Amino acid sequence: MGIVMRGFSKASVLISLTLSLSLAACSPSQDSDLHTPESQNIVGGQEVENGTPLSRSVVLLINSMTSEVCSAALIGGTFAVTAAHCVDSKNMASMYLFFAAKPKKGTERRQIIAAKVSPYWELRQNEDKNTSDIAVIKFAGTDIPEGYEAAKFLEDDHVLTKGMNTVVLGYGIDNATTQSGAGVLRFTVLKISDPQFSPTEILLDQTKGSGACHGDSGGPAFVYLKDKNGRGQYYLWGVANHSSEDDVDNLCNKSVIYTNATLFATWIGLVKQSL
Repeated sequence: MGIVMRGFSKASVLISLTLSLSLAACSPSQDSDLHTPESQNIVGGQEVENGTPLSRSVVLLINSMTSEVCSAALIGGTFAVTAAHCVDSKNMASMYLFFAAKPKKGTERRQIIAAKVSPYWELRQNEDKNTSDIAVIKFAGTDIPEGYEAAKFLEDDHVLTKGMNTVVLGYGIDNATTQSGAGVLRFTVLKISDPQFSPTEILLDQTKGSGACHGDSGGPAFVYLKDKNGRGQYYLWGVANHSSEDDVDNLCNKSVIYTNATLFATWIGLVKQSL
């Protein structure tokens, strides 16, 4: 992408939204349909309703100092997982999580009080592949807000095969040409194009008209699986990293790289104990 730090640009929210959130501290999809669509258009996006299962574990991350946007997923207690390149260690006190699918003035927010990036990120952040672009953040408070819950991690990444559908969510832009629309939670369904893209990353196809883009960094990828009794559930497996083969037009319309978060499960557990 022609930048030193590998990752999606952390899209800026509209000034009016940024100010209202800072002062505060279409056709929505039905949850029952989220695991089945083939062509729903984050860029081009389908908005997610508050209260649906996936909306309850995905939150907006804003750096009030820079007005930059990222996305994150709740992982239990007062912790969330996001991209390492979303963490601003020099301005930690300016980073906040907002708990709403479409944040507005008065939306509950929590300040980030600690963070830990993957130890491999510092070594590999300038590479195109295998960057370990993942971080754990700790937010203020004693528990998550009412109506929210931790995402359930996928335990076995062997189920992530080529051609499999995965649901991705984020608060990024919905129009790559105008670079607009950040600050609203949207989802789309992408297919896995290379489950072994790198030792720590999986590649998703974005050539069908929708996909993750700027501001969706740190946003989660889920797979929907059913148990032997036919009961289905969403499992978190990925964290949005950066686009692939998109250095020229920067339209997020080719491929996108997600960090395979299942490989970091032990590290995440240790970080939660230490922060």
